[in-house]
Amino acid sequence: TTWEEDTIEQEYEREYAYFKISQGYDFLDSQSDTPLTPVNLKFRAEPIKDFYFILKSDIDVYGDGMTMFGGELSYQNSRGDIVQTDYRYRKNTNTNLQDTNSISADIKVNLINNWIIEYDIEHNIEDNETIEQNISLIYEPACWSVEFSHHLTADNQKFAILFNLANIGDAIGLSKTQSSNN
Repeated sequence: TTWEEDTIEQEYEREYAYFKISQGYDFLDSQSDTPLTPVNLKFRAEPIKDFYFILKSDIDVYGDGMTMFGGELSYQNSRGDIVQTDYRYRKNTNTNLQDTNSISADIKVNLINNWIIEYDIEHNIEDNETIEQNISLIYEPACWSVEFSHHLTADNQKFAILFNLANIGDAIGLSKTQSSNN
C-alpha cells in the first residue's frame, strides 16, 4: 500500500464511541446481604481526532442510588501536548467519611529540544481548597531523563530532582508510567 492509502485506512480505524455496562457478583462472601456490586456505566466518545470525553457512573442496586459520577475531557495534539480536565463525585456510604467532589486539570507541553513542562492540580469543590498541585520541568533525551518538580498539598511542600534511565525499571515492574497511573 502507499503512504496515502495507509493514512486513509488509519483514520477509519479510529473508535468513535462506545457504551459499557457491567456489574459483578461476590461469590466469596456467601453470608453477605449485598453480593451484587454497583452497576457501572461508562460512555466514551471521540467525536474529533485527538479529542475525547468519558462519562462514568456507579449505581447502587441496594437503594443508595448513584454512588459515583465522573467526567473527563482530553485533547492531545500531534506534538504530544496534552490538556485534560476531570470531575469526580463519590458518595461515601460510611457516615464517618465525607463525600468526594473534586475537579482536576493536567497540562503537558513539549517545549523545545527534549524539554517538557507538566502541571496538574486537583481542587476540592466542597471545601473550596486545593488538594494537590504539581509542576515539573523535564529534560528527556532518548534514553534518560531528569525531572525538577514542585509538589504542594495543604500541609506539605516538596521539591524533588528525579533521574530516570529509560526501560531500566520496566524489567522489575517499577516504570514511571506504571506508578503514575495508580
